Amino acid sequence: MRITTALAAAVVVATLAGCSHKEPAKRYPLQGQVMAVDPVKGEITLNHGDIPGFMPAMTMIYPVAKPGLLQGRAPGEMVTAILEVQDMTGRLVEIVHVGSAPLPTNSNQVAMASGVLEVGDAVPDMAFIDQTNRRRSFSEWKGAATVLTFTYTRCPLPNFCPLMDQNLATLQRRLGDDTILRGHVKLVTVTFDPDRDTPEVLTAHAAKLKADPAVWTFLTG
Repeated sequence: MRITTALAAAVVVATLAGCSHKEPAKRYPLQGQVMAVDPVKGEITLNHGDIPGFMPAMTMIYPVAKPGLLQGRAPGEMVTAILEVQDMTGRLVEIVHVGSAPLPTNSNQVAMASGVLEVGDAVPDMAFIDQTNRRRSFSEWKGAATVLTFTYTRCPLPNFCPLMDQNLATLQRRLGDDTILRGHVKLVTVTFDPDRDTPEVLTAHAAKLKADPAVWTFLTG
């Protein structure tokens, strides 16, 4: 119980350390296909192309600015949308129907859209490769207090993936100073971009963040 409470406090402190004053909202157009719709959470999963000036193509879950944007949305629908980004939050403020197409047969995209875990669910055991090019499995962290985050090293905006990297770097330092948590907590970062974030790239990224390999592991596909 003491470890859980202290870990929660350390995570909050690390997150607040990365927060800054509110930046003006920016808007980006995107095109993609609806993979899943969750009216209860007010979210839509899109498999979209590159967003010029912001991020490469990927499948992402986005909140919507208002519930009405989800009315009539269905998996397979092709849409254009406007993504509004402010500080650490991105949301869709406009969605327009442009057609429909069969869902991709790529099982990863379909699984992401339909297989999102809820609080309390067990994490499926999956195989990865770490920054030292060694095969790793999620089961290795079973039973350990573990902080898991996701990133891609080419992320251009400092208040998104780089912010999470810095939060974990701050957390790593605080863990080293905490007599309760030291040696009991692991940090794991999984890349969104395994095609480009190879073990060699992750090694350089870990070195830049001064990641202690005994505490912080970076994983790719």
